[in-house]
Amino acid sequence: MLGVAAEEDGPAADETLDLWRGLRNLRVQDNFAASGGTEPAVMSTTTSLDTALSYASSRRQLIFKIRTTSFMNRGASLEWLSAFPAEQEILYPPLTYLRPLRRPLLLDFPKDDMQITVVEVEPMT
Repeated sequence: MLGVAAEEDGPAADETLDLWRGLRNLRVQDNFAASGGTEPAVMSTTTSLDTALSYASSRRQLIFKIRTTSFMNRGASLEWLSAFPAEQEILYPPLTYLRPLRRPLLLDFPKDDMQITVVEVEPMT
C-alpha cells in the first residue's frame, strides 16, 4: 500500500452533507413532487445556502435541498479550480436523477409578493 494521505478539508466519505441549488422564477410541478426527475445537463450545487438563495433571488424562488449520505451520491467539488471559490460549488453529471424525500415546503411572503419553495431530494447518479 502506498503511503498517500488524503487532505482532510472536506466531509468524511460516509458523512451526511446537505447541498443546495437555487433557481429563480420557477415552481415545482406536481409530477416532479411525486416522482422526481432528471437534470439533462450538468447540475451545479453548493454547500452554502446563502449562495443558493442569491442565485434564486426573484419573486418565485425554488430551492432544492439535496441530501447526500456519502461520497457515492455526492458530486465533484470545483472549489479548487473555481473563479469563485467562495461559492463552494459541487457539480453533478448530466442525467442526475433527483428523488423527492418529502413534500415541497411552500413559504409565502405576501407582503413582499414572494414565494420560496423548498424541495428536499436525494441525488441518484
